[in-house]
Amino acid sequence: KIHQALCLIKLEDHEAAKAACTSALGEDVANSGMFDNLPTNIRGRAFHRRAKAKLGLGDEEGALDDARVGSFLGDGRAVEL
Repeated sequence: KIHQALCLIKLEDHEAAKAACTSALGEDVANSGMFDNLPTNIRGRAFHRRAKAKLGLGDEEGALDDARVGSFLGDGRAVEL
């Protein structure tokens, strides 16, 4: 789903990209109760892509929150937002 989100961001369908990232992160929580099923770098990437989608939707505060989480999880590109 995070690969789908990347394509949707490139197509500027930010709402669908945000939903895809949220779904990927939500499935991880639903399956384990924590963020254990996805590797840390993939979780970081999902937060980074959701931050990009939120930024495209004009939600700067939400984008900053997700970028911080993505950066904390090791996605250095999230800092670029």
